[in-house]
Amino acid sequence: EPSVLGCIVQDQRWTSAVQTCLYRNSSDRMVILRCIGADSFFHEKVIFPFECWSFQAPDDADVELWCHGMGGAELLERLSSQTLLTLDDETTLSGMT
Repeated sequence: EPSVLGCIVQDQRWTSAVQTCLYRNSSDRMVILRCIGADSFFHEKVIFPFECWSFQAPDDADVELWCHGMGGAELLERLSSQTLLTLDDETTLSGMT
């Protein structure tokens, strides 16, 4: 059985290591963060302007950042969850303020 903690789902089915990632929306627009990984891993969250979001993701997950444009949803950026890894929560969060 998966257990849900806030918006983070932890499940024993995932075969890759899970890491803590951090994303800061430095734009003045809301973005939708989608994290997609193996073994049906999926995490989606609306991130408000200047908000920091810490989340758990498998090492091999891809992160997509979307926004709403004139023609509908627009993909802003696609990157690896590895680029958002935190060294340690306290150090990273203090560096984001």
